[in-house]
Amino acid sequence: MLGRLMLLDLFLQLTTLIVIRHLKVIRDEQLFAIVGGLVIIDVILLSLWTGIDPMIQEMEIFYNEVGQDNVFQATQSLFTLRNN
Repeated sequence: MLGRLMLLDLFLQLTTLIVIRHLKVIRDEQLFAIVGGLVIIDVILLSLWTGIDPMIQEMEIFYNEVGQDNVFQATQSLFTLRNN
């Protein structure tokens, strides 16, 4: 058990050293450019998806019969979204 813990500790130390050597510092401008690019790609893809296959909202109303005069009363409604 102690041998396993020592091996795990050694592995973690080695991988930490390897990761620290390969770290690259990103400036604020680069980070903003990366995030902005991803947001633009996301907006383009979602716009295309919405234009090609828009979502349609449907409402179903469920009725219950009330009293002897066969009067119907809406008791619940269900909204569903579906694609074409």
